[in-house]
Formats: sequence, C-alpha cells, structure tokens
Amino acid sequence: MHPVDRLQALSRSFGRGAARQKLQLLEELDGAERLPVRKLAVLHDLLCFMRAYPDGEGVLERVVEVGGSLRERVGELPDGEETAALADSGFPGAVNRHPFSYPTVRRLLTSFPGCCDVVFDELEEQCALHNALVLFVTNNECQGLDDIRLTMDEWAAGSQGDRSLSNLEHLVAIFEGSGLPLEQRAFVYDQCGIPVRYHLAEPGTGRCELAWEVDEIRFQRREISRAQPRLAREIARPLPRLRLLTPARGERLIRLADAALCSRLLEIAPLMYANPADATLVECGHGLRVALIGVVPEYRDTLESAYFFLILKNGVPIGYGPASVCLGCCEMGINLFPEFRGAEIRTIYAQFMRSLHQVLGVRYFYLTSYGMGEGNPAAIRTGAFWFYRKLGFRATNPEVEALARREEQKMAADAAYRSDVKTLRALSHTYAYFDISEGTCLPLDLGAIGMRQSRFIAERFGGDRRRALRSSVAQVRRLLGVRSIRGWTIPERRALELYAPLLAMVPELPRWSARDKRALLRVIRSKGARSERAVDQLASRHARLSQALRELAG
Repeated sequence: MHPVDRLQALSRSFGRGAARQKLQLLEELDGAERLPVRKLAVLHDLLCFMRAYPDGEGVLERVVEVGGSLRERVGELPDGEETAALADSGFPGAVNRHPFSYPTVRRLLTSFPGCCDVVFDELEEQCALHNALVLFVTNNECQGLDDIRLTMDEWAAGSQGDRSLSNLEHLVAIFEGSGLPLEQRAFVYDQCGIPVRYHLAEPGTGRCELAWEVDEIRFQRREISRAQPRLAREIARPLPRLRLLTPARGERLIRLADAALCSRLLEIAPLMYANPADATLVECGHGLRVALIGVVPEYRDTLESAYFFLILKNGVPIGYGPASVCLGCCEMGINLFPEFRGAEIRTIYAQFMRSLHQVLGVRYFYLTSYGMGEGNPAAIRTGAFWFYRKLGFRATNPEVEALARREEQKMAADAAYRSDVKTLRALSHTYAYFDISEGTCLPLDLGAIGMRQSRFIAERFGGDRRRALRSSVAQVRRLLGVRSIRGWTIPERRALELYAPLLAMVPELPRWSARDKRALLRVIRSKGARSERAVDQLASRHARLSQALRELAG
C-alpha cells in the first residue's frame, strides 16, 4: 500500500500503537520527493482531520509540518496537472473558481489582496455586467462599453487608473463608487454571475492551514466516542467558559470563517454581513468550541436574531451554519465539512445546542421536513430521521410519530431491522422538535406575519410603504410615550422603524400597561444594540408582546 493509503486506513484509529504508526508514516511522507497529485489530495483531507484530532504533541507537530510543505509540492507539479486534480479543492496554493457574492468578494479583496480576479472567459452573461456598468459610469464611457470591437476584459483593462489593481478590484471599485446602498450594489453585482478566480496563494488560506489559536490542545488518546448523549441534561450543564471577543479579534474570527468557507466554495448569508463587535467564543470542553457571530445592525431582521456559527475542534474549523432565534426557538442544522463527517457528530450536536441555550436562551430546537428528508435525497440516504430521533427529537406530525413508534417496536424485536427507503420517505413528512421549555415555546409562522403586514399596508395605506412607515413610527412613538429620539443611536432608530409597522397592527397596544410599554421599548432598543444576544430573551419574557405576535401569526 502507498503510505497515503496506509495513513488513510489508520487515521481514525487511536491509541499508542496507532500514534506511533501515524508518526512513522508522516515522517515517510514528509521525506518523499514527489507524490502523485491524487495522493496529495487525499493526504490534504487526512491532515485536516488529524490536525483537529491529534494523537499527541509529536503527531500534531508533524501534521503541521507536512501541511506547511504542500504549497511547495503544488509548484513542483507538471503544468496543467494542478488545474485538473486540485482546482476547487481548497489545497494550499491551488486555485478555486466560484461566482462569490458581492459582500464575500469585498472581504476577500481586503483580507487576501491580490488573490482574486475575474475569469472573463467563463462569464456567461456579459450583457448583464455591461448593463450593470452602464448604471455606474459616465454617459460618454457607455460608448466604449457599447463598442463591439472591445471585449469586456479589454474595456476593464483600458479603463483602469491604477494598473496595480486586478480587473476584479477595478470592477468592485466602480460598484463601490456608485453611491448605492450595499444591499443594492450586492443585488446588481450578484445578477451578473461574475466568475472569480481565487488563488489560495497566501499562507493561511488552504484548508489544512486553518486554525484558531487555543490555550490547550485536547489530544485524542482513545477511540472517538459514539455514545448517545443525555441531551436535556447536557444542554443544562454550565459551560466552562464564555469569551466575548474584542472587535479586532472578532474581525480575525470572521477572516478565519471566510477562509474556511471560501476554500470549499461555500457562502452563507449571516457571514456576509457578520459583525466583528458581536463575536462570542463558547468553550464547551472536549476540545470543542462554538463561535457565534451576529449580524451588523443595518442588516438585522425584526423578529429573528440571526447568527453565523463556526464549530471548532482544537481550533480547526470543522462545521458551520446559520442560527436564527425567535422567541426562544431555533431551527437546527450543522453542516460538517466532509473530511470530518462520521466522527463525533452526536457530541457536536449536544454542545452546539448547549451553547445556543446558554448564550442565546434557546429552549425549543426544531428541524423542517427538508431536514428530515422531504425533497432531500441526501438526508434519506443517511437516515437523518433516525439520527435526530435517537438524539431525542420527536415528530410534530402525529401520523409520522405513530409510524416511528411502530418502526421502533420492530427494531426492538429484531436488532438487524432497518427502515427501508419507502418508510424513510414516509417518516420525512414532518417537522421534528426537542423542547426543554415545558411547552411554553413554539415557532412563529413568520411567513403568515409577513403576509398580514403586506395586507395591512395595502388596505390602510393603499400600498404606499413610505407613508406606512412614517405613520407607523409616529403612532408607535405616541403610544409608547417617546417624545424625542435625539439620544437614540442610528441602529436604535432603525430598530424602531423595523418594529413600528408590526406594532401598528396590534390593536391592544394602546391599552398595554405603562410597565409593558417600557419593557417593549427595551426590546426595541436592544435590537439596535452592539450585540443582539439580549433582544430575544427580552422579547420572550414579554408576555404581552409574545401573545400579540402569536395572534398576528394566526
């Protein structure tokens, strides 16, 4: 067997003997003059896993050393071989191609200057980019854009003032100078589908190089536990440590998250508008940490508090996802990176839910039917329903719950019995939940509230949304006794504008007690605070507000 194949066979075994063999194989691979490119790709994934789950100090040091040598090996490959085998892999020094969104592109250009450019040959809709640029350049320049003798890359090269800029940096500078709000710039740019060439040239951009500094490494001395956690008790167990990061360290954490996702051609909405002033690192034990990063105030939702999360094992990013909290409820879902799947997913879920409960006050965890497998072949294939069922989640659909119990009886009678694909599909037609609120929490139907808001504006204001906003803000300020907002911050004022159209639909608001109205003002101003951590818990404790929202949702 090739040393890489032997290391792969051994990578998830632990103990003194396994550690000794891993160290020997890593030394052998470090000394190898040349490795086949496909073995390099496998080795890269193994190094990612072994850095997160190191057997001991010696193995970890060697893993980092071998990982650090991969950039040199890319340069030694024959021309064209790297493109074929390592492109889009996140391999150090290789190239990724992806139509990254505007907010992500802006941050990549700042974090890793010189690493990104446009691939004009792969731009399928040059007309879309042409039409976007026409909005932003002077009238006479449009003649150059319309000149059929010029290709788009020739126009871009000829219109640059600073020759040190890449074409992508030049295009982004044009968008930035448009004067449009960020969300409008992002919308226009994203319609163009601009393919970006992201060269992972800078150390710290390759997947196996990514790690957050930690005080102590948790070495894997024995086999990884696959025991089912006692979920309710684990969620309630106090956390070892909670760190609120400074904005500077929050910015470094966001940069790590960008590198982890962009190296895998991934993006996610809360990270696009991440707030470095609202970054929390939760120490969970077992070498696990959960990073929770909020959204900047100008892109927050009214009722949901949106967070991006990054799961770290010994500082290595191993998974990510969004977490949106509303009245103590949060939809579940962790996206583990492929090289870390099949290890300690049950422990990871338990610690993530523990973090959400103790940091953000979540008491009701749920998954949609898609997460259960409805319209999701991957979830059917992996038996997602039974994974969550064994964790303690239960079906909201009574028919599915009854079917699950019948299947459990068959499993109890026959240890070899497994639900077939047809049954798994039948089990998928449900939401699933894990409730520690004793029945006091239930997800809001936000779509129903949104539709009711549209009807309210249409019926009361003839669809004039500007007039609806002005009138609602004035009405809510009067009812809550807010004579002046001179002492309010800009984010607090925006929060008032978010809540006002919603509160204007609450018929009982004029009859709320003075105490309830003061508490409502605290909720509103918390939505505009530096961090959203407190707002949902304040809203959850406000009985009149919670009841009003549930009535609006029908």
